[in-house]
Parts: sequence; C-alpha cells; structure tokens
Amino acid sequence: MHEVRAFLCGYFTRNIQANFEKMESDGWEQKIPGDKYIADMKRIYYPEFVDFCFADTDADKGCVELSRKVGEKMAFATKSGDVELAIDDLSLYLMPMDVTLLKIGVSFDADDLNKATAVLASLRMVDYYSAEDHGEFMRLAIDPLLVQYRALTGSDACGVSTLVEQGNKFRIFQIINSQTSDDNADMASVLSDVTLYQMGSVSKVTKGELKGSGVSEVYLNKILDESRVSVFDSWHALALNDTFTVHGVNLSSKMIDQWSKCYFGMIYLHSLMVKSFLFGLNVQLREALQDRTTALRQLSTAFGVSRSPIDTLLQRFEEFERKCCFHKVSYNFLPVLLDEAIDKGLCIAEEKEQLYGIIDKEKGRRDAANDRLVNGLLFVLSLLTLFSAIWDFSCLINEMYPYSDYFTSSNMGYRLVTLLVLVLLVGVVSRLFSRRK
Repeated sequence: MHEVRAFLCGYFTRNIQANFEKMESDGWEQKIPGDKYIADMKRIYYPEFVDFCFADTDADKGCVELSRKVGEKMAFATKSGDVELAIDDLSLYLMPMDVTLLKIGVSFDADDLNKATAVLASLRMVDYYSAEDHGEFMRLAIDPLLVQYRALTGSDACGVSTLVEQGNKFRIFQIINSQTSDDNADMASVLSDVTLYQMGSVSKVTKGELKGSGVSEVYLNKILDESRVSVFDSWHALALNDTFTVHGVNLSSKMIDQWSKCYFGMIYLHSLMVKSFLFGLNVQLREALQDRTTALRQLSTAFGVSRSPIDTLLQRFEEFERKCCFHKVSYNFLPVLLDEAIDKGLCIAEEKEQLYGIIDKEKGRRDAANDRLVNGLLFVLSLLTLFSAIWDFSCLINEMYPYSDYFTSSNMGYRLVTLLVLVLLVGVVSRLFSRRK
C-alpha cells in the first residue's frame, strides 16, 4: 500500500488588499504559529528567513497564510480503478510583491502507483477539467479559491486556469510513503530510481523497469544526476520544474509532518514565490523594452522629471531582492541541500541570469543614450558659445570702425562681418578634417 499526500500549487498576482474579516466570514482562518514554535524554528532556520515565512498580517514583509478546512472525501475514477480522494484543506499564501500562492491539499491510499500518478496527472491539468470527471473536485476545492481570486484581483472573468497565472498546470509537491511489512526489505528495490522519475513526471509506473517507460536511459541518468536528492536509505527525492517528489518506505508521521510543514510550507513555497515573481518580471521587462518611448519622455527621464516603466520594474526588483532573497535559509545541511535542489529544479538561477542580462543590456543602451544626449547638449552649447563670440567680435569691429561710416546701415556691416567670420571658420574646420583623412 502507498500513502500519498500531495499539494497542488497555483499562483496569481493580486491587485486588492486582502480583507481578513471578509475572508474569515467565508471560512478562512489565518494561521499564526505560537512564539515557542517560532523560537524553535529560529534554532534551525535563519531568523530572517523564519520572519519571512511567518509574517503575521503584514504581507509586505513576508508570507501570510490563510487556511480553509475541507475534510471531505470523493471517489475519483482512473483507468486502474477508483481512488477515494480526500481533500484535506485549502491555503492562500499572501506574499510580498503582490504574489499570491495557493495550495490544495489532497491525500489518498493506492495499492498501485499508477493510480497515484493518474489521479495527480488529471488534477494538475487545469485546462482539461470537465464537469463529469472533476465536478465534485471543483465544487469542494476550486470554487472557494475562485471566490478569493475575485476578491483579491477584482476580476470577474475567471476560471480554473486563472489560478495558474504562468503555465497550464498546477505544480505538485508530493510525498509517497510505501508501506512494507518486511523489515528486511531491500530498500534499493523499493526505492527504484525509475519509479521515482515516473512519479516525479506523473507518468506511467512500470514497477522499476526502464523497459516500457518510454524514456531513454541516457535522459533518465541525466535527470537523476541533476535533480535527485538522496541522503538516507529510507527515502529519496526528485526536484523537477513542475513537481517535487519524495518517495520513502515506512516513513513516520513525524517525518511526513516535517516534510509538509517545513520543507514544503517554508522552503518550497519561498522558492515558488521567487520563481513566480522573477518569471513575471522578465516578461514585463521584455514588453517594456519593446515599447518605444518618445524623445520628450527620454529627455524627462534623463533629467529625473519622470520615471519610465523600466525604471519602475527595476525598482521593484531591488525591493524584491531586499525583502525576499536569502543567501542561506538554515544552519543545518539537509534544509540547505533541499533548498538548493528545489531552486535548481525551478530554474531560478536561469531566471536571474536572464534578468541580469536584460538589466545589463538596458544599462548599456541607457549609457549610450545618455552619451548621445550629453554630446547633443554640448554641441548646442558650443554653437551658442560660437555665435556669442562672433557677435562680440562684430561688436568690437564696430567700435573700432563704425559700420555706418562704410555701409549704408550698421546692420549690413554686422551681417557682412558675421558672414566672413563664418566662412573663415568653415574653411579652417574643413581643412583640419581633410588633413585627418
């Protein structure tokens, strides 16, 4: 028998501040851990990271969690047979930078891992929900979330897919606890790498055999080398972009709670928030770069009169780094190891590299634009200085030899002297440039 606990995760950007009283009347309860729990966590995790994960009611400082108990079961049909699916609870995580994460907690027992992957594969594909297969699930889990989505975004045009702002499926954090009565069971055979990959990719499980899995041995080894976490002989894990999978044998309830509350509730949610924000910021920056600004706006931006959309986005990124980024999250090796694996699976480093690349290109473009602006201003100042010098020279000549004595009017004298000086300067400059060539 296999005990499965899974968290289906989505995310969206909120535009409206949460009304906690209204959410409480809708059955949502804010989860604030006690002082002792916070103190215990700060002996394992860095204090600033703990403060971020448990931010009371101020979502500008960190995560504010609101949970809604469901506690109902439903029959979910698969090709391998029906599964009694328990919908445990729903959670909303209000994060800084207007990021909102959501979680649907489900659990069930399966005598065949194919049933487990079939259930989760169907539940995560939000674009393919149907009233026949997912009607009860939508009533119990999706509809309450959509109510809060409308309240936090102000949008009435919403459906299941709006709960996943980026992509087309829920992300999954799953814990599979395989029960065996044989105390001397070979862990290597139970915790098969092939099975771990198949559960992580939510695909057909071929009972530890590569044949019939549809994946090449080269690709499998590559994924396992890059994404597998194996520390103890009772469990191993796989961190992919869409899923994080823990497969263990006879895991204790205490260990499963630790995976659920700490490794998911703190580390995974933080990494998912970072991924969501960086991806969205990259998209917004690329769109802003394609928007051609007028010369007047560029001039006003250069002199600090107004801020361009790119300036606003870069300022948000600086705020994000200050509030949400941590060099390390824990004093202990296992949380750090899992944090690095999750970040790698979510491709957070690639998002940052792309963002830094856009910032560097924008900095180079702005430097070049500023240089052109400065050169233009210097040219205008040089012309003004030149014309001022020519005028002063014309006035000096008039004082020495009054133009009215030699011409019919003083204006004609000024014009003639100015023209002769300009012709002389043009000739000198032309000769200098011809010598350079």
